Amino acid sequence: MNPFKLFISYIFIFILITNSLAQLKEFEVKREPPPESIPIFTNNPNEAAIIIYSSITNLYFESNMDGIVDDKSKPDEGKYTLLIRPIKQILTVKAKDYREGKFRIPNMEPREVLYYSIESKHGKGDFVLKTNPPGATLHIDGLPDFEGKTPFTFVDYIAQPYKIKIIKEGFEPLDTAITIEKGRVLTETFELTPIQIKEVVPTVISGQADLSIESDPSGGVVYLDGDTLDMVTPCNIRDLSSGKHRIKIEKGNLIAEEQVILEAGKLNKLSLTLKEKIYTIIIYSNPENAIVKVSDKTLGYTPLEYSYKESDLPVEISVIKEGYLPYTKRIESGGDTFSRLDAKLERYGAIQINTVPRDARVFINGEYKSNTPFRSGLMKLGNYELELRKENYETVSLKVELSGDKAFKLISENLSQLYGEISLATIPDGASVFIDYNKIDYVSDQNVKIAFGNHQLKAKRKGYLTYNEDLIINSSEPFTKNIQLEPKSKGKARLMSVLIPGTGQMYYGTVEKGLIFTGISLGLAYSAFFYNDSFSKSWDQFNIDLENYRNAETISEIVRTKKIKNDSYAKAIQERNITLGSAGLLGFVWLYNIWDSGRNFKHLQKDIEVSLNKPNTVQFSYKF
Repeated sequence: MNPFKLFISYIFIFILITNSLAQLKEFEVKREPPPESIPIFTNNPNEAAIIIYSSITNLYFESNMDGIVDDKSKPDEGKYTLLIRPIKQILTVKAKDYREGKFRIPNMEPREVLYYSIESKHGKGDFVLKTNPPGATLHIDGLPDFEGKTPFTFVDYIAQPYKIKIIKEGFEPLDTAITIEKGRVLTETFELTPIQIKEVVPTVISGQADLSIESDPSGGVVYLDGDTLDMVTPCNIRDLSSGKHRIKIEKGNLIAEEQVILEAGKLNKLSLTLKEKIYTIIIYSNPENAIVKVSDKTLGYTPLEYSYKESDLPVEISVIKEGYLPYTKRIESGGDTFSRLDAKLERYGAIQINTVPRDARVFINGEYKSNTPFRSGLMKLGNYELELRKENYETVSLKVELSGDKAFKLISENLSQLYGEISLATIPDGASVFIDYNKIDYVSDQNVKIAFGNHQLKAKRKGYLTYNEDLIINSSEPFTKNIQLEPKSKGKARLMSVLIPGTGQMYYGTVEKGLIFTGISLGLAYSAFFYNDSFSKSWDQFNIDLENYRNAETISEIVRTKKIKNDSYAKAIQERNITLGSAGLLGFVWLYNIWDSGRNFKHLQKDIEVSLNKPNTVQFSYKF
């Protein structure tokens, strides 16, 4: 391909991409201050949360650290809630017709919540309002000088709800609301209802009249002035009184109704199209201006009218307002054609409880809820009785009032540890006592304070086996614990010292002395083996030197080899003497070590005397 043409193609593609990117809108991300309310989420205590408010309903998010745990967003309410891992990360926000936006999330604590707002940087918002039929006059509440004709386009209007009044001659006035969203172009068409023309005519025209009725579809049951005629369309009704009559035709969920004026002496004809019956409910709330949602679709703010058909059922109407408990009503049957719903909203509050230590059980009005740290869901305002219970700690009882100015309650409690008392005594006395591996100072007949719960009790004394016991403290009543120590075996100590010098002393408890015996014995054994090996080598060398001396022929050679022979012999004899001395000393130390290991036990006696000196007491003593 021609290089010049290739270059031009690249330039053309670059311009196309640049233009398409230039047409994309940009996000504006702002950090928002936290509201006064306490965010409530209890199912993810180890996660943090990001709450984003935006009028853009098609946002979605990605994390460069795969840090998004769950997405609980409600775009129709303008609120995106992301549960995230509490780590430093970058979130990317995307939406159709927008460039990607990025914002940095700092390191967060578990349960911490940060707030952001995301809107478009471009313009305010456009809204195209249409009516059927067109040509209706528009008025905006709060803008007395505004007047427009449908179809009308609100260009670059401030993003907010507007109350609109639509007027057209021959049609019922329509009060409604529209919401202009920043950076978006929305279109909505409103159906206008014709005004039923009421003619002033005489109530009765003399004579009789006939009526021919048709319907689309046919087969509808005919009602005349509220009474059924047991006839279905098409049908002819004869000899009716002239004048005004109300005709209603029903077939299943289809209905048509019309008022007719019958002329005397004529065959009057009526043709009706059956349509699905429309039910209208007027929704009020106390307080007003609450959001009304039907099946997760936002309709507007109270008061408003909502119309539905049998085919729409069942529907669930939700009335929502910040700071109040949601009100819901489920409609499963048509009911009256016109009805009214009064939603009395109740203020809500919340309770957050932290304790030291954690994991205390929370009871509200006697019902167990969860463990601390605890965040309640939405709660009605009023008085509540709280209890915080944790094993081995004092129960905390609280009365909490949630009121209009104190709807959110933060409670922090340091739980008090429960303690019991124990009097310790060891037999024989003088042993070291440890509770949970911590040495304690104790005096006989005096109580030691110890926390409720499970503990490890240990007692140690030289010459006695170590005492171990699992101790359970669950009462504040003092009690006495006598620790009976079992003497160690003298025979076992001597046997151990026979096998390895010093281990008998270590078994008894004199570890330092045992290490000295072991060290000396090892040193002497090494010395005996080392010098015995050297003696063997020196004696071999002496025999070589002796043979050289015997083979010497000259005087000078005889003198030289004799000196070498005598030196070799003296060295060998010296090393032999050291070997014998080390071995003899090792034997002495070994025997002394065996005797010493048993000597430590001379004051221990296994026999125990038991005497009943006092009523209901047992005294233990040892023979010395």
